[in-house]
Amino acid sequence: MSTNAPLRAASSPLTLAPGIPRHCPDAEYTAFVAALPTSDRWRRKHAQFHLRFVRTHPDLHTWFALPLRDRLGWRNGEGQNQRCAPEPGFDATTAWINFNARHYLTYLALTGRLRMDWGWLLGIGVLKPFLVTDQLQLPLRDRTEDLRNCLLALGHARDDAAFRSPGA
Repeated sequence: MSTNAPLRAASSPLTLAPGIPRHCPDAEYTAFVAALPTSDRWRRKHAQFHLRFVRTHPDLHTWFALPLRDRLGWRNGEGQNQRCAPEPGFDATTAWINFNARHYLTYLALTGRLRMDWGWLLGIGVLKPFLVTDQLQLPLRDRTEDLRNCLLALGHARDDAAFRSPGA
């Protein structure tokens, strides 16, 4: 985990400031991505995803006004169990940009700049916040493990790898 002081100073989602939703400064997110414990290739890719999203949606109020289907994004050719392909005329380029922005959108939500709606949170399928929360030094991984232990003690869950957070 990083001890990057500016990141710790970011507000939490419980202390939302006026002007929500809003983008973070480019330099802040660039520094955040640069400090992630991942490959250089992955960091470059996510820095590019961020820049494309900000250029495509400079005003998050406008992005939030889009239909949920558009905000969720889409990987062309994706087909998951119950999920169906978008309707004809769907903008595949913007869908790809929105899909790839999920890491950045999670960062904005966890730093108090964006309050995600339930439709988006449930609609993305799999929320993967651990890389972001670990870097922000938020205790989500520990809280998840505490919940898992409580469910095991109550007999409501099996002790299997499916319940563990990545890296636990």
